[in-house]
Amino acid sequence: MGNHQEPNFGYLLGGILTFMLVGPIARQLFGSVDGLIMMGAFTAMMLISVWSLVANRLVFFSGLLLALTSIALAIINYYYPNQVLIFALMAILLVFILLSASLANTHLFGDSSISANRLMGGICIYLLIGLSWSIMYATLVLIDPLSFSGISITDGFLITDNGPIFWETTYFSFVTLTTLGYGDITPITSGAKALAYTEAVAGQLYIAVLVGALVGGYISEKRSNN
Repeated sequence: MGNHQEPNFGYLLGGILTFMLVGPIARQLFGSVDGLIMMGAFTAMMLISVWSLVANRLVFFSGLLLALTSIALAIINYYYPNQVLIFALMAILLVFILLSASLANTHLFGDSSISANRLMGGICIYLLIGLSWSIMYATLVLIDPLSFSGISITDGFLITDNGPIFWETTYFSFVTLTTLGYGDITPITSGAKALAYTEAVAGQLYIAVLVGALVGGYISEKRSNN
């Protein structure tokens, strides 16, 4: 567990995909227990993702502390819904995402060699961009429920007409990140619009930088081998 060992970004990717895919699919099958499904998907994501940080002892224990704290808050909020707990939960999750993205960024752009693990790190950063904006959208909805058309909170601060707010804002976030723009959820307030267009710009810039880094790394590796 040395500090120079490269993290295994497969765990992080697995945790993110678990939250993004397993939770909504389970919700489709067992929609009557939205809160429990969301808490289970969230817990799985945090516990799986934290193992990608294990290569760096300090970062790992920091991530583990954040993960355990967020899981504890999620459990408490499930039984005793409270908006203050939700804001604290989203703040911790955002810090965890930024920590993971920073680590992935260091290894993705700090070395010229190309590997499957580094490619997974690049994918993770892109997905983490979407999740970080999802948290900001959810926070904005909790502050001002009229920020978006197509999202309305109905129960326990976290549930909307179409399911848990995190999955609704995650859906909107990735639709915006990829500039698809289906139109079923649209920003209304100036703050919501600002978040939406900055995410679209960030997504396009990241793709351009990622492709440039991968091409540069490939050329550098080919030259060093010749």
